[in-house]
Amino acid sequence: MLAEYVAESLFRVEPLVAGRAAAVLPFIRLFEPGLTQERWRDFVRSFAKAGAGGLMIIQDRRGYVHGVFSCRPAYSIGHGRVLRVADVVLPRLPGTATLRTFLDGVKQLAADFGCNAVLIELGERTRHIRSDLESLSDTGFSASAITYCCPVPA
Repeated sequence: MLAEYVAESLFRVEPLVAGRAAAVLPFIRLFEPGLTQERWRDFVRSFAKAGAGGLMIIQDRRGYVHGVFSCRPAYSIGHGRVLRVADVVLPRLPGTATLRTFLDGVKQLAADFGCNAVLIELGERTRHIRSDLESLSDTGFSASAITYCCPVPA
């Protein structure tokens, strides 16, 4: 039930279909230059098998990708059923249209999945989103947690 969501009619959020995954890789490499085609393919496949949720893209009317994120319904002790959003790739662009589309889109997806809240993990590549407190608070979001990561040697 990943329904298309249109915001301000400039951008829309929709599922990343398998046939477009290879075409999105150059956009992802702008932010993750070391990402191999094989690793990207494995990442995309992991969401194809996951069931509910998946990889989503933010694109303009011409079909150009302006953002990517993953989402899946889950449960949280504090919030009940939530939409967990991660792997956010959203460049800093003039204005707030793409950010607003992303924030409004994840709220709509959460409603579609019957979730009570949205939990968004914002990594280093999205520092500009974390600093745009006005857009976050205007759309109902507030800081809720901090995530730490430690790579595990192979």
